[in-house]
Order: sequence, then structure tokens, then C-alpha cells
Amino acid sequence: MKLAIVTGRPRSDAEKFLNKHNLAQYFESVVCMEDARLKPSPEPVLLALKQLGVKQGYMTGDTPDDIRAAVAAAFQEAYRNGSNSAEASSSSSSSSSSTLVVGLG
Repeated sequence: MKLAIVTGRPRSDAEKFLNKHNLAQYFESVVCMEDARLKPSPEPVLLALKQLGVKQGYMTGDTPDDIRAAVAAAFQEAYRNGSNSAEASSSSSSSSSSTLVVGLG
């Protein structure tokens, strides 16, 4: 299984967090705000899939923009707090959220 993170945070923040918690080794791709348009654009999600070398995968996130990005990138399922509703309100959306992308070959 291949893992990626898509975040609206700067690369320096993402790397600091991943290194501090000894997590960097688990992710083959880390897509940050400098790499593509922010979610809800599908661009950062599609870039993560490309960097993983896969065409499909699963994505989980915690904001409505994560759902919208997943739907726009044509993921089979998108979850927000255990729900697969893409109609969630954008009022709690944040460009600093992070998304886990799991590549499926």
C-alpha cells in the first residue's frame, strides 16, 4: 500500500510535523500548498496519485473541501467524519487541513 498526504500547509510545516512524530518514512508523497492549487481543486490529489504512480485510490479527509477534491478527482469514496456526503457545508473548510491518500496500484 502506498500513502500520500495532501495538505494546504507549507512544506516546511508538513515536514516538521512528519519528522517530529517519526512519520515521514511512511509517506511516498507529500503534496503541499506550494505544489498545486488548494483543495477543493482536484489538482493536489491528482498530483499525489501521480507521484505514487497509481491511477486510483482511497482518500480520507476532515473538511468539505476534502470531499469536493475527492469527488472532483473521481475517487470511489470520500469520507468526512465517517460520512460519504459531499454536500457538507463549506463553513468549516480550512486550507490547512490534511488529507490521506492511499494508492491502489
